[in-house]
Amino acid sequence: MPQTHHPASRDDSPALLDGQAIQDRFVTSAGSKLHLRWRAAQASDGGKPRVSLLCLHGFLAHAHWFDPLMACLPADWEVAALSFAGMGQSDWRPAYGRDQDWQDVVEVSAALGFQNQPILFGHSFGGAVATHAMANASDSFDRLMVCDTSMRFVPAPVGRAWNSQRRFYASRAEAEGRFRYIPEQPAQKPWIKDFIAHHSVREFDEGWSWVFDFGRFSGPESNRDFWNQLIEVYEGLAQRPLFIRGGKSALCSPAWERAFYDRLGPDAPLVTIPDAYHHVLLDQPAALAEAIVVGAG
Repeated sequence: MPQTHHPASRDDSPALLDGQAIQDRFVTSAGSKLHLRWRAAQASDGGKPRVSLLCLHGFLAHAHWFDPLMACLPADWEVAALSFAGMGQSDWRPAYGRDQDWQDVVEVSAALGFQNQPILFGHSFGGAVATHAMANASDSFDRLMVCDTSMRFVPAPVGRAWNSQRRFYASRAEAEGRFRYIPEQPAQKPWIKDFIAHHSVREFDEGWSWVFDFGRFSGPESNRDFWNQLIEVYEGLAQRPLFIRGGKSALCSPAWERAFYDRLGPDAPLVTIPDAYHHVLLDQPAALAEAIVVGAG
């Protein structure tokens, strides 16, 4: 039966994002400099961290999306969040492929020098990449946790690549004011949305615009079709991953939950954060942290 985790009160204030000991780090993979947010463990006895965690963000997001979650995780954990190539502060590439994405995850994990074999946690697109990383390099990670990643139980048409063009804005304030969650949803904690928006824009010669590379919208057919194969990769893993969903998610809806159990069986590990939409890590970071801690044992 599904489990639920309710939010703790400590994430109900803008103070959540104040005074965090999070650092920016960069690691090179396949010739590209990739950005990470890194929070070292604060072990009181000077020993090694109790748990190591590597987090992967959703499509067109970036490592800063995990700052609220880092603030809610135990102080004796070491935590890193990666910005994929072409997103956040990471380098842009001439072309992007899903195989290179998961290979970057393996390379970055090894380069960071975690003191424990890390748990791999992925949200949305990051959960799909994490699943492939675990399938291809299971010896590199302790276990996998996936959050609100919309696996397809019935194959869907590949469709066309998104046809979007970059727009520029006259000021940082105007650009930040245009920031929206994708898929759109209420901003339960407006100060978190403002924080994410601030780190989602940069200045170009033509004005202010989004930090990600619009080349991420296009790619080979295999890039756009890999969602159809994801469920087979997921269920083929030797260790069944923990799946966490938002109770109000439009992507992992109650109908999706029923299909999940139909496909994977009634004992498949699924946790629901009842008051969260798709962007669970921004809606209910404390509840998500609790679910991760319980899942880590």
